Amino acid sequence: MKDTLKPRLSFLFFLQFFINGAIFPVIALYLKDSLQFTGGQAGLVMAMSSVTALVSPFLGAMVADKYISTERLFALSHLVSGILLLFLRFQTRFVPVLVLYFFFALFFGPTPALGNAIVFHHAPEGREKFGGIRLWGTLGWVTVALGFGLFWLGRGKPLGDALGLAGLVGLLQALFVFIFLPRGEKRAARRESLFPVQSLRLFLRKEIFLLSVVTLFFVTGEKIYYFGAGLYLRSLGLGENLVLPFMSLAQAGEVLALILVGLMLPRWGSKRIMLLGLAFSVVKFGFLFAGGPLWAAGIGVAAHGPAFAFFLVTTFIYLDRQCSAEDRSGVHQIFSFLEAGVANFIGNVGSGLIMDRLTGSSGLVNFRIYWFFPAGGAVILFLMIFFFLPSRERPAITEYKAPPFPGDVTDQL
Repeated sequence: MKDTLKPRLSFLFFLQFFINGAIFPVIALYLKDSLQFTGGQAGLVMAMSSVTALVSPFLGAMVADKYISTERLFALSHLVSGILLLFLRFQTRFVPVLVLYFFFALFFGPTPALGNAIVFHHAPEGREKFGGIRLWGTLGWVTVALGFGLFWLGRGKPLGDALGLAGLVGLLQALFVFIFLPRGEKRAARRESLFPVQSLRLFLRKEIFLLSVVTLFFVTGEKIYYFGAGLYLRSLGLGENLVLPFMSLAQAGEVLALILVGLMLPRWGSKRIMLLGLAFSVVKFGFLFAGGPLWAAGIGVAAHGPAFAFFLVTTFIYLDRQCSAEDRSGVHQIFSFLEAGVANFIGNVGSGLIMDRLTGSSGLVNFRIYWFFPAGGAVILFLMIFFFLPSRERPAITEYKAPPFPGDVTDQL
């Protein structure tokens, strides 16, 4: 990797997760408290990202690198989604919000997987460096959480400004990629079919199928967390301007975890690190389920970052090592279909409906029952990986002359 390329890829992740951090921790709180939507309405709006993810990942897999480079598709997606966010900021009625959020999600949906693919496209050794680059995404999340939460909301500004800020940063991301990233090649020009059949074949492997199922329900739990966390913290008496900074406790642990992933993989192997991430997930939902004072909720929130980093980042690396350079975009987009599509839909719609059922006549939510479902699910996912994921990684199904990732494939649990 060129010395000047890693900082550019790091800044790409910084902006990507700055946008995520401005929207997803507070969108449920904004819809319910600021716009006065019901839990079902809020869940339906948030589930629009799931509906579009049933389409956009496959469109991305079909188009990326065949008709337009991954880099240009990534930039165009941010350009359109940023404009849509700026319009969304000034809507207050349910139907316009629903429609605009749908189209925002349609264009924004492919960007996480495209961002991952860009790193691996430009850096064959990116497997070793991915954690360090992804770390800047966490810093972007922390930046918006502290800056917007303390210095904007703390001055009495409306929570909806988070959407406008995210829209502006989306436009900046598009401009940055157009100007500063190398113009990508159409790497998949030799594909005979639009549908990424070879990419789909990878998911027929037993270990990849298992990992896909576990990831699907892991991300479902993440959506339940994001839907309920802000509202739960408000119920504990935390001020609206402090919700984002408090939830950024997760990023403190995530920063350390992202640094450790690259160092631990050669010695520990993928399976052990995935189990470590799932153990943090059990801790997260366990403390939220237990209830109690704000400090207990803080432990649960803080465990969210390491859970994400150790499990999902390791999963991305594991998955990428199983595919060829030609099929990389397709594989990441199909995986995005599972996590951003199916898991998103189950998590967001289910969260809204459950919260409506658990809301009493006084308006108070029984959060103890709300957190019971993801807490139990986290334990089951840990056991599934522990007993059924092989410790040894099989070679990729296609010829891919990549430098071996030292140590990992020979380690045993």
